[in-house]
Amino acid sequence: MFTHKPSRASLTAARWHIEYAKKHGIQTIELAGAHTKRTANVNPEKLADPVAAHCDMETTSDGEGTDMSDDFIKRLKDAADGKVTIGTLGTFENALHLDLGARRQNIMHFRRAIRAVARMKALGLGTEGVTIFVGRDVTKSVAENLRLFAKVLIPIALYAKSLGVKIFIENCPMCGWSETHEVFIQNIANNVEHWIVMARTIEEAGLKGWVFINYDASHDILQFTRPEWVFQILKRAGYAWIIGRFHGKDLSRMSGYTAAATSLGSRIRGPWEKMSGDQPLPGATHHNPLAIANGQQVDWFGFCVHAITSLGCASDPNNLMTFTTECEHGALRYWKNFLVPGTTDKWDQERHAEVAGAVLASSIQYIQHQGCAALQHTYMRDVLAQVPGSIWSYQPLDPNNLELLPGVDDCISRAKEFEIGPINMTEEVVIE
Repeated sequence: MFTHKPSRASLTAARWHIEYAKKHGIQTIELAGAHTKRTANVNPEKLADPVAAHCDMETTSDGEGTDMSDDFIKRLKDAADGKVTIGTLGTFENALHLDLGARRQNIMHFRRAIRAVARMKALGLGTEGVTIFVGRDVTKSVAENLRLFAKVLIPIALYAKSLGVKIFIENCPMCGWSETHEVFIQNIANNVEHWIVMARTIEEAGLKGWVFINYDASHDILQFTRPEWVFQILKRAGYAWIIGRFHGKDLSRMSGYTAAATSLGSRIRGPWEKMSGDQPLPGATHHNPLAIANGQQVDWFGFCVHAITSLGCASDPNNLMTFTTECEHGALRYWKNFLVPGTTDKWDQERHAEVAGAVLASSIQYIQHQGCAALQHTYMRDVLAQVPGSIWSYQPLDPNNLELLPGVDDCISRAKEFEIGPINMTEEVVIE
């Protein structure tokens, strides 16, 4: 169906997600608008991450294609029935692809998604923006790619702004994109130092409030970074505003030895195998204080504390948390309660969603009712006391007191002193 009748398949998939949201009281969802299999410029067998196309739009290799139709959008609106909004449209392609033909195709697909969001918004679906990747030309240095961001991505953002559409950039390193290059980081929007450079570029282009990071905590855990550190660094640097959305995905990262000894390493193909871990929804992994203290698992209490204290998310309804799942087999291995009764390998997605929502809701409610000081005292006393010597990594709640995190000031200085180069202030298509 997806190959021969993509429009029909897309509507079927979109309706399923909308009905699921309505059933569980989810107010806002993100639909996916990736290239279809017949138009993708990355071999599907080489992709580490699953992709989805819930939308009636396609972009062919020459950049031409079909925009999302008003009829399709009206069908989505009918399915939503005023109970669910389509908050964002996710289209995760490489805007800096080393092949200029593929780069053009991806950029044109982004622009097509932007037009789709503008129509969805106009027709009453409550859609605010497009979630994307920046990507990377793997033949060039990180510095060269950050300057390409100013040349290639800013025109996309200016085009989006002209149509009243926001851009949200996800922080996944995208290790599994390239078939021929052994470069682990293939999306330069992968770490906080790069975000500060990008934030400077965004401000200079007059796009503050229109372009944000869509933050996924699991990607930082994968790269040996804690969300709490990242939030504090952004506040200290003066760029806390750059995070505008969250993807709620957990990660349990294991050492190579542990993975080998327990056979619990990643089952994903390709370059992702260099990292041993699983990416379930929040609540899927067992609570492991040692793993949390060593930065091998997302600390959702700490995440919520710092999202509130450092990013100011407590009273901002626009900072939404969306749930994604990439490796459901990881969730199955960690929490057998999520197996459908009587089966050994079937995931009970509805039960999992209920528990995952409860995990985050209870964290946020506890923080709001008890206050950050109470949380810090209780959590550090009850959990971190079990891990002598690890308290240093949780201690600072004040972004002006980061001396215990080595290299913070150097990181901020490098990002603020980086020479961005010329910024393309045009809404037209720019390839290089």
